[in-house]
Amino acid sequence: MKKTKKLFSIIMSVCIFIAALPVFGFAFPVNKEKGPFNYYIENGYAVINDYDGSVTGELVIPEKLGGYPVGGITRWKFQNDPKITSVVLPDGFLYLGELVFAGCFNLTKVTLPDSLCGVGRAVFNGTPWYEALPKNGDIYIGNVLAEVDKNRKDTEIIVKEGTTGIADYLFINNTVLQKVVLPESCNYIGENAFNGCTSLKEIIMPENIKYMGQYAFGNCSSLEKFNIPTGINRISNALLYGASALKEIIIPYEVKDIGSGAFSRCFAITSVIIPDGVERIAGDAFSECTALEEVTIPVSMKIIESGAFGNCKNLKTLIYKGTDEQYSGIVLGNKDNDSFVALKEQNRELQENTVYVPCSFEVGTMTFPRGTSVADYCEALFEPFTSVAKPDNGFYSFEEILAIIVSGSILEKGLADTVIGDLDNNGKIEASDARLALRSSVGLETVDFAKVYTADIDNDKYITSADARIILRASVGLEDASLWK
Repeated sequence: MKKTKKLFSIIMSVCIFIAALPVFGFAFPVNKEKGPFNYYIENGYAVINDYDGSVTGELVIPEKLGGYPVGGITRWKFQNDPKITSVVLPDGFLYLGELVFAGCFNLTKVTLPDSLCGVGRAVFNGTPWYEALPKNGDIYIGNVLAEVDKNRKDTEIIVKEGTTGIADYLFINNTVLQKVVLPESCNYIGENAFNGCTSLKEIIMPENIKYMGQYAFGNCSSLEKFNIPTGINRISNALLYGASALKEIIIPYEVKDIGSGAFSRCFAITSVIIPDGVERIAGDAFSECTALEEVTIPVSMKIIESGAFGNCKNLKTLIYKGTDEQYSGIVLGNKDNDSFVALKEQNRELQENTVYVPCSFEVGTMTFPRGTSVADYCEALFEPFTSVAKPDNGFYSFEEILAIIVSGSILEKGLADTVIGDLDNNGKIEASDARLALRSSVGLETVDFAKVYTADIDNDKYITSADARIILRASVGLEDASLWK
């Protein structure tokens, strides 16, 4: 299968900061230059967070402040200003905060860029411009779905193509909605967007989602599985808080940070694999996950905050791929993490110099230490495979070994009978195959050439969470497995 990676030039991880930081009242250095706006710089964008009230008539938000493109405006900043009659937002602008222009009763004209992807609650309420928008269906602010037709009682909603974002609080406490399909154009899901949607069982969204706000899927108590898009590099606070039926989550390698309470009170989760790349697990991230028994922590981990695994009373197994010295370097908040801290001694038994998992195949046998990832294993194959000797005393290259696999001589049955993606060889692609691929990607499953061939869907010679995700999508009909080569 040949995969193409889409480029997204506008919406970046800055959305995380623009949307979330004002909520918690964090303090930032305030910059001021000649003009009516104060702003701070976050992730390469200027975010307006104060205004002196001096503009009369047309309010033009500048393209740049302090040399940085303007990406957003925090909440309330122009609320109830009677002097503003029109607003112009620049190209590249991303986010409007809650109530930012609400009550501007002389505002009759608004110019919005296509780049706008996030809007807070009631951004333009009480303005003539907003009141003039058609109210006989869903309401859009630019390309952002801002309000849903109040007469809609649909159990399934398919959001139209071209929609760039789902506004904050859009479907909050909708107890009828069971399924939502978001278009490929969507890259933003606002805070509390689906919070309290207790009947929601399925959410189909594109991989290019760049931001999902806090509590975006909080208290979705019927949601059993959730795939975090590969465009996400930070899991927001309380993203899936109280998703009590959630049984399985796949966290992509792109994630660096797991926010506070992100999976708190997800009572049905029994195991979690934190992928390589994650550096911080915030407080209460997995608190009260009372069925959680096994956690895999990557070598990249730097901080596990207090309470991250609080009251995980059934947590029995900690798997850590690094050395004890590396483990001791993790900053670990002890409060309410007792069950996690107690596993450190067990972790000593999992080090690569004491426990090994054999990997056998016809042309030779190699032994791989427990904790060796499939990525490391495959990387070794790019060099001459010195553990597998040829009859002429030479050594097999990766290409030659691959040819052996393709010939079917290593597999118990020929590849003509093998279903790509079917790791357990039961003749069909299921969620269990995705789980096997994910466990293989972090060294928790025995690795052999057959499994590498079967699970490496994107043909990059590695088994990663990306392959697991593709297999999982195929298991529910979102990928066409017949196209895999």
